[in-house]
Amino acid sequence: RNSASVGDLACVEGWNTWQARRSMSSIEESVMGLQTSQSDPQDNSRSRCQRILSSFIFENLCIVLVLASSVLQGYQVQYTAERLLEVPPEEFRTANLLFTLAFCVEVGLRAYASRMEYFRGSDVWWNLFDLIIVSSSVLELVLEFAALESETGSTSVQALRVLRILRVVRVVRIIRVLRFFKELRMMVYSIIGSVRSLFWAIMLVFIVLFTVASYLTQVATNYRATASEDDELAGELTANYGTLLESIYVLFQAVSGGADWGDVANPLLELHWAY
Repeated sequence: RNSASVGDLACVEGWNTWQARRSMSSIEESVMGLQTSQSDPQDNSRSRCQRILSSFIFENLCIVLVLASSVLQGYQVQYTAERLLEVPPEEFRTANLLFTLAFCVEVGLRAYASRMEYFRGSDVWWNLFDLIIVSSSVLELVLEFAALESETGSTSVQALRVLRILRVVRVVRIIRVLRFFKELRMMVYSIIGSVRSLFWAIMLVFIVLFTVASYLTQVATNYRATASEDDELAGELTANYGTLLESIYVLFQAVSGGADWGDVANPLLELHWAY
């Protein structure tokens, strides 16, 4: 009997322990569910934004908008150039306003979905580039409105001067297409990676041009110092090798196709065949 009663007590204690653990786990699940339900609205909205931004339809829509705005910019440049207009017509301004609003929505969605990672993530440079382009577009719209509504001529002239600079920045908007194409990004990164080698190649070419130009300029100066004023050869040497900068420029034209090397060499051949 004693052994049976001890076994019954052990079973009761085990049952009570299991019930207590079960109740504790239920309380923990309730607390976690409450916390999740409290943080769900904001987290769910951000997750929805991230899904929208990474969707195939949204990316292709952004590509279409960037290309369409670039085509509109090119047509606007052609239209204003043919008619000599400083401020584009209202139809262009309205279309540019719609594109700017669309790009503002895109940048806002990316910033909201990424939060501080927008300025610290792997795409930080693309994000900053988008932010600069969109900000310049907004500033351009404000200045266009100020130039049209201004009653004083000086204010409108100053606004138009800034507008010319901002329109140059807007042309760069087509570069945003690189963000959506992996192949184009790889080509850009390859070019950037070869900038250092390109720089040293340019330095080597410049050193060669500088050395040869210094020698030829000295040769031309020695001949011009003893030549008469009506000497045709002295005039040709002055035109091509009158100064060090002119000599470097002429030699660069000769090696890059900007000038025929025969025309550059003929004055030197008249001095001596070794030149």
